[in-house]
Amino acid sequence: MNLRMYLAEQNLKVKDFSKLVGCNENYLSRISHNRILPSKRLAKEIERVTEGKVKIAHTLKKSEKCQECESAFTAQDF
Repeated sequence: MNLRMYLAEQNLKVKDFSKLVGCNENYLSRISHNRILPSKRLAKEIERVTEGKVKIAHTLKKSEKCQECESAFTAQDF
C-alpha cells in the first residue's frame, strides 16, 4: 500500500500524519504525491507508524515525476 492510499484509508490528513512521523507537512505531501523520495530515516518511520502497512519499498519506489531521483537512489541503497 502506498502512503496516499494509507492516509485515505485511515481518514488521516497529511498535516496530522506529518506530526506523527516528525516531518514538515509540505515535505510529506510531496512524498505522498510521488514528487520526491523520503530519507531513509523517514521511510523507516513511516513504516513503523503505519505498522508495516506502508512498506519502505513502496515509499522508495522511483517516481516518474522525479527523474533526478532515479540516479540518486536505488532500493539497494536502503
